[in-house]
Amino acid sequence: MIAAAALQVMACSEPEAAPPEPLPPGDGLPAAVEAMIYGSSTPCRDDDGCSSGICTYGSCIGVLLADQRWMHTKAAGKLRAAVEGREELRPRVVAQLERVARSAEADDAYRSRALRTLEALGAPETLIPLLADPEPRLSEEAAIALVRAGREEGLQVTLSLARSDHVATSAEALRALGHLPGDAALVELLANLTPGLEPALNRAALDGLRTLNDPRASRPIAAAIDDLPGHLRHRAADALRSLTGAQLGASSEGWAQWLTQSATPVAPEFQKRVRRTHEEEGLPAPY
Repeated sequence: MIAAAALQVMACSEPEAAPPEPLPPGDGLPAAVEAMIYGSSTPCRDDDGCSSGICTYGSCIGVLLADQRWMHTKAAGKLRAAVEGREELRPRVVAQLERVARSAEADDAYRSRALRTLEALGAPETLIPLLADPEPRLSEEAAIALVRAGREEGLQVTLSLARSDHVATSAEALRALGHLPGDAALVELLANLTPGLEPALNRAALDGLRTLNDPRASRPIAAAIDDLPGHLRHRAADALRSLTGAQLGASSEGWAQWLTQSATPVAPEFQKRVRRTHEEEGLPAPY
């Protein structure tokens, strides 16, 4: 009884949580939430005391100012938590970010960060108009973001980007395709599993196939495993274990034997991606 009474007294003595900052008239945002988007000149000492969660040179930077991906991810996560904790904020936050993303006057970097924040907030419908944006950076980012959200609207552009000569762009598109089930994504991912391509593309293809979780990829992965770079063979085996449930190692023989005895479905036909070289393009090799 005494312990129960003590707990009751402690519970009564705990300070009540401060009420949320009231919403301004119109479509305005509370100051703390506005700082999560646009930043704030109010001095801060560390990330914990900063509205956006990112304190740089003594001031908070919002999602539109976070020029490094890890910073943007962290700031967008804090904004998402604020929106999820107070649903009436969502339409106002989305509207302001959408306005920036679609603004022809705004800097392209700001627009790109607004787009990625809309993706983080789970608002893919706001990205569809950006597919027609005259700025390729925005239209292509919108396409990849839509595919990551499982939306068909960005598929064709993302398939094209998966064949980009820019390895980082191609790899990001390949990983995005893993979120959109279907033959088109599966065929493109399998094509980029080709040994001899940049290892970053092989790795992205394996990541995408594991996310796609289509058992039809099992046989092509097993067939390629011995020809992949050594550091990717265990990654391929991880993908095979995830797809099949079989607990085998990185030996192609073991997987071939297991697949022969299993009822694993066959993959659709695909053509291996051909590696483009500087010699084929008529350019000097980089040194």
